[in-house]
Amino acid sequence: MNIKPMIVKMLNSHKIKILILIFLSFFISFTSESEAQKKKKNDLDSNSRILVLLGNVELGPEVHDLEASKIEAGLHLACELSKKFRLIPITVRDSVINLMLEQKKDPTAENLAKELQADKVYFAVINRLHNMLRIDLTAFDTKASKKKYKGKGYANLRYREEKTNKIIYDPALLKAFQRAMADAENDSLLFGFLEDNLKVYPAASLIIGGIDFQEDKTLPSWKLYEKKVVTSFDATEIIFNEIKDHPKFAVYDNPSRDSLYSLFHMHIVENYRPPTSFEILALNAMEVDYYITGLLKRVNEGALLEIVLCKVNKKNLEVVKSEKEMIYEDSIEEFRAAVKKSIRRIFYPE
Repeated sequence: MNIKPMIVKMLNSHKIKILILIFLSFFISFTSESEAQKKKKNDLDSNSRILVLLGNVELGPEVHDLEASKIEAGLHLACELSKKFRLIPITVRDSVINLMLEQKKDPTAENLAKELQADKVYFAVINRLHNMLRIDLTAFDTKASKKKYKGKGYANLRYREEKTNKIIYDPALLKAFQRAMADAENDSLLFGFLEDNLKVYPAASLIIGGIDFQEDKTLPSWKLYEKKVVTSFDATEIIFNEIKDHPKFAVYDNPSRDSLYSLFHMHIVENYRPPTSFEILALNAMEVDYYITGLLKRVNEGALLEIVLCKVNKKNLEVVKSEKEMIYEDSIEEFRAAVKKSIRRIFYPE
């Protein structure tokens, strides 16, 4: 018995509620088609897609409030958007599990994949560090069972319910699943053909670190240095706002970064100091890919700002790119403008 037509039928009746407005563009594109056209198109499309079975999902302690239906919805939509994959509904999977148990068969992922004629099996591990969501995906090709592919996807949790402050996971789950799938499947353009917010690429994780404030006591004092605690924090916020939507980087905000450091008993972050060996150890342990640092050096003409993008290695930071700007006046506005110019030249070169 060929089970794919049954799966297609149940997929058509399997309605998943997607509440986030950014998803609307995906659905609106189909409204002009007739019901007959949509059915014919969907049947042809379903028969050509790669069927994915979702196996075990492991949740970290910080995502205990994440509902299973939202996880399925996120992966379901990621598969649909790819135009290449199709998720076997959890209801179908669970029905087959019950049937196998009745027949005294062991419902392992391998056996389930055979029963459901799945092409791939995905296992997911979902974690959260303050506002950063991470999904680790392991994919097994059922036609080559010894082969497994791993990928990870990050996304910022930016939205909260107004009254309850409860996290709205939906958009971050979708983006993290998209990135994890593209990474695991080694296809950076898997979602590259989509438009606007739905266009997603694999993204490297990035943390914004401190800027080393180097004074010269032989020169007149500047308020930028006297207020370096505030000034340096301001710089990290400016950098985050400039690159938070970069398509190739998943950027930790300050609360998420501080939460990471606190796991390693670094509870006080001094944004006006250069990175320490302990920070590098923490970055490695948490698999952070890139790090931003820099310096503000007092000179006769004023102050020289340098912003540096580094690759995180096991024992050190490898400079990838840096940009410099001169600041001629003791002005927070000039400092902010210099930070913006430097970071834009690094991440958005013309």
